[in-house]
Amino acid sequence: MEQLITVVFIPKDKGIAMYQTILQECRKWFYNVSSQYDEVLKISIEKDDSSCLIGDIDSNRYISQIIVSESGFKPYRYVEFTIYDLDKDANQSPVFWYGDQDNSSVVDIIDNLNKGLRIVLS
Repeated sequence: MEQLITVVFIPKDKGIAMYQTILQECRKWFYNVSSQYDEVLKISIEKDDSSCLIGDIDSNRYISQIIVSESGFKPYRYVEFTIYDLDKDANQSPVFWYGDQDNSSVVDIIDNLNKGLRIVLS
């Protein structure tokens, strides 16, 4: 599988600039996936604005959702990617879950999104 994002700008300051960079890079990743795999995946956007991105990436076997959000109480910093197997029961645990942490770089985040994408494509 080819790398979906090759150039990443990482700001030196933290906070809002870092969040905006992560949001921008995750948005690029999502839209690259959408254009590259539109014939094999069902991709939809629930919300995409200046404050967050919520999108679904589904296949015949898996349903998944990416959330990039700054606010709220959650077990991750900004990015969550969750994948469920449609062949399992409704009370299942995710087959893949990623949530970034305070020390996660943009490159780490994109690498983990690509790991999840490989599962959805399998």
